[in-house]
Amino acid sequence: METSEGTLLKQENLQWWIQYANLMFTVLAIVVPWAIGFYFITTNQFSVTISSLLSLTLSANSVVQNFRGLMQYWAQVASTSEIRKIKLVRDDIFEDSKVESVKPDIKFVDVNLSYEGSPIYQNINFDLPYGKKILLQGPSGSGKSTLLNLISGLLKADSGMIRIGGIDPNPNQSVYIAQIPWIFQGTVKDNLSLGESFTDKQLLDLLEQVGLASELGKEPLNRVIHPEKEDLSGGQRQRLVIARALLRDCPIILLDEITAALDDKNSDAIRKILYNTPKTIIESAHHINFELMKEYGFDSWKIENYKIRHD
Repeated sequence: METSEGTLLKQENLQWWIQYANLMFTVLAIVVPWAIGFYFITTNQFSVTISSLLSLTLSANSVVQNFRGLMQYWAQVASTSEIRKIKLVRDDIFEDSKVESVKPDIKFVDVNLSYEGSPIYQNINFDLPYGKKILLQGPSGSGKSTLLNLISGLLKADSGMIRIGGIDPNPNQSVYIAQIPWIFQGTVKDNLSLGESFTDKQLLDLLEQVGLASELGKEPLNRVIHPEKEDLSGGQRQRLVIARALLRDCPIILLDEITAALDDKNSDAIRKILYNTPKTIIESAHHINFELMKEYGFDSWKIENYKIRHD
């Protein structure tokens, strides 16, 4: 739907006049009672006093606030009138971005990527079946996080083909857990659901799975988190983010230095929660428990000289 410039100009003018009328009414509601009141006081009419004038002003202010709320609502309605005429986008438009397979493989064919003229990857090829667990190793700046971003769809290759379950990478296919857990001020339930619809039982089951249910009090879902106060430990924050990731039930889990700030005990506990899932896991890490990796059947990939070497 096209909206003409004239229509937009009319809407803008209408909003301006509504705001102007709102301001003028507010000023008049204060000035007029005081002007009339002072006139009555100076002429000794109707036994008007300063206290009665103040009471009248407060009453007028209450009326004005309700009127201003109505005017602001009217302005919002007027300014969104054209938006409400637009038809809602159909869900089937996004069908191509959905995961084609519930157990997708990851395929790279002749993938090349550079940054500001410097190569990062050159002719990368691999076909990773669903359910494999991969440890990415390499020096800082070698491209470990970049590979995770390519798989998640956050980055696009310069050339070549990347397919996840036969289609282009998209956010429905993978969940990305970073080194610094992202949480916000709000309840635990808010941080888990992110506005999506989940039952309390689903959320509590996930908290139980990551060992947080008993650590967050009697009503863990209603506990309010204050990130700036650090009322949760680093391990608790990371486990909360892991619970949020598992709740999405994506087939691919991407881990980027998720235990860099944790001690060995907490690191192993968090990793075991994730490793026990049957999903594809690709982890970039410097601090590694090789015995744990071996126990869960990880393959090691080393990134060097713009290539990926499979050990």
